[in-house]
Amino acid sequence: MPQRSVLAQIAEGGQTRWVRLEVTRIAQDGNIRRRVLDTTDRPDAGRWENLLGQAPDVPPPYRAAPGDTVYQISVGERTVMVTEGGLTGALRQLVVAGLAEGAGCSL
Repeated sequence: MPQRSVLAQIAEGGQTRWVRLEVTRIAQDGNIRRRVLDTTDRPDAGRWENLLGQAPDVPPPYRAAPGDTVYQISVGERTVMVTEGGLTGALRQLVVAGLAEGAGCSL
């Protein structure tokens, strides 16, 4: 049986259930953008579980350097940090969708 990503393991419960995704983008200029999305009563909850399931088993190494854009991705109580350069494939799709569709929240 293939290993599930850490984010997918947190989100899965054997059936569709509530999942809270929070994505924070900290840009090179210090601008912070945070979006929160939960799957409660969403007709596309399966899509979000699919995106989480496609995330890598292990997040890329976090090697931030001065001037890097950094992303903080949280599902439940688990958080991973990724730089712009490490944001690829399914993880990038998850972040882009979360930033586009999530609700803004105050910092």
